[in-house]
Amino acid sequence: MPEPGAGAQKPVRLTREQAATTEQAHLPQMMAGRKTVAGSIDPIGASPTVHTIQELLSLAQYARERGFQFYNPMQFDGDITLLMEQIDIMASLRDEYRIPQRIVLQVSDLGADLGKTIQRRTIIISSTAMRSDAATSAYLNADNALSSTSAIGIGVHEIGHLIAARYGEIGLDIARKTCYNITGEELDYFQTLDYLIDHVSDYSATRNPQATSPLFKPTHYHEIFPEVLAKHITNPDEFTAEFIRLLKEACNL
Repeated sequence: MPEPGAGAQKPVRLTREQAATTEQAHLPQMMAGRKTVAGSIDPIGASPTVHTIQELLSLAQYARERGFQFYNPMQFDGDITLLMEQIDIMASLRDEYRIPQRIVLQVSDLGADLGKTIQRRTIIISSTAMRSDAATSAYLNADNALSSTSAIGIGVHEIGHLIAARYGEIGLDIARKTCYNITGEELDYFQTLDYLIDHVSDYSATRNPQATSPLFKPTHYHEIFPEVLAKHITNPDEFTAEFIRLLKEACNL
């Protein structure tokens, strides 16, 4: 999950003929990201907090009781209440979507990134993003790069990757059905991606940069469900509600 920003690379749209032969040049690649102040690795700018050892031990216990292995609690310098809210919503979604594996939670300096999911079991959340709900929310709302409208959406987005990995990358197919149910128009895949950019976020239509095939595959779009889920939790609308309903139906949830 990259940082939002006015300097992010915008999606490139080609003609249907061009898109039919190659996907790599057509749809959004990973956004380059906003340039921060020279030398800065903290695009949000909120101040850190010094916690007592007991406060951090209690935070680690809180995470453990909710099924998370908190990797580095002694390094946490953010808002404890904000991180506890992240843990609560991720635990709720993990149970709702029947994610069986124990999740490792790490809060680290990710530079300009806000979150990252690795090896389908580790969620890393930016330490700077956890320092202030207000500052992080203001940063997220600066543009349409990401769908989250509050800091809570960072953890939601990341656990969305675990959910999508469990049930298959079917986000683009679900989005097409959702568009039809809402608009009555039968959009093709490329029109659906355009719709996602306009109604969810730029990042939702990003192609997986690790996809090796030059040809179009709906499963190359790994950010659709995480971004729709983050929007549904932080700023729900008709599209997100119908998307979630169809996804649960398809996954027998």
